[in-house]
Amino acid sequence: MKECNNKIHIETISAYSKKIARIIGGNILVELSPPNQVYITNFRTFDTTLNGRKTTDPLNNMFIITHSCAPHNKTLNLGRLALLDEEVTEVVLRLNTQGNHVTSISDYSVMLKPGIKLVYFQAISDPFLFAKQMREILDLIGCVTTDHLDSSCSFCSRTKAMCKDFAEEIGTPLQFIVDNSCEAVDIQPLNVKINGQTAPVFLGYLDFSIESIDHHRQALCIGTLGLLQEQVQPILSILKKQGKYTISSLVTPWFSTPSTVYLTYFGIKNPSCFARDAKDIIRLIQT
Repeated sequence: MKECNNKIHIETISAYSKKIARIIGGNILVELSPPNQVYITNFRTFDTTLNGRKTTDPLNNMFIITHSCAPHNKTLNLGRLALLDEEVTEVVLRLNTQGNHVTSISDYSVMLKPGIKLVYFQAISDPFLFAKQMREILDLIGCVTTDHLDSSCSFCSRTKAMCKDFAEEIGTPLQFIVDNSCEAVDIQPLNVKINGQTAPVFLGYLDFSIESIDHHRQALCIGTLGLLQEQVQPILSILKKQGKYTISSLVTPWFSTPSTVYLTYFGIKNPSCFARDAKDIIRLIQT
C-alpha cells in the first residue's frame, strides 16, 4: 500500500488541533495520532427535555478532522450540527454552497422538546478552510457555546466521583462531564473508509450517559452506539431483553464502506442498572 506523504508531524499535532479548534470555536474532546485525527465539539444553548427530563445530549455539534492520503494536504472532514427545524434549510444550502456534502438529516427523537434535527456532512478539503466554513455557519445560527464541557471545578467532587464510578463500572477508558451529563465512552474499531480514505476511529464510539438524576436515584440514561450494519439487529435484541428502553433514532450518518449506523436509545433507570446493561452491550460487540 502506498504510504501518504502529507503527514502532520506528531510533535506538532496539538498546536495544529488547537488552531483548528480556535477557528471553529470549540473544545478539543479527543485527539489521536497516528493517524492524526482530532474531535472538536461545541454546543447549542437551548433548554431541551427528553421524556420530560432535562438533557444536553442532543445539543452537541461535532467536527472530526482526519489525516488522509488526499493530495495538497487535504483532510477527511466530518461534521454534525444540532439544528432547530427552522434552521435546517438555510444551513443545508450553505453547506452545499461551501462544497460540504450533506449525507443525512434525522430527528434526534420525536420525544425531544423542542425538536432537534441532526445534520451530518462530509468533505475532503483543506482543514483550515473547513474550520472557517464551520465558523461561518455557527455564526449564522448563533446560540453556540463551549461552556457545557466541564473539565474544571464547576461540578462538585461528589458528582465527579459518581461519574468516575459510573465509567469504571462499565469499564470504559474515557469519561467526560458535559453540563449535567456524565459520559462514559469506549471505541470499537470499525475499519471503514469514507471517500476512499480511512475513516476516523471516532465513528465507532460507544457513548453511555446519565443525567437528570432524581431523588429516587433514577436517571435519564442515553446510549449512542457507532455500529456496522450487521451489528444492529443483535443490539436491538439485547435492548429488548434488557427492557424499558426506547429507540430514539437509527441513522446512517456518513457515506462509508462498509455502511455504519448510529443507534441511540434511552430509558429511565438506576445508573448502576444502566451500567450493567452497557457492559453487556460492549461485551456483545466485542465477541
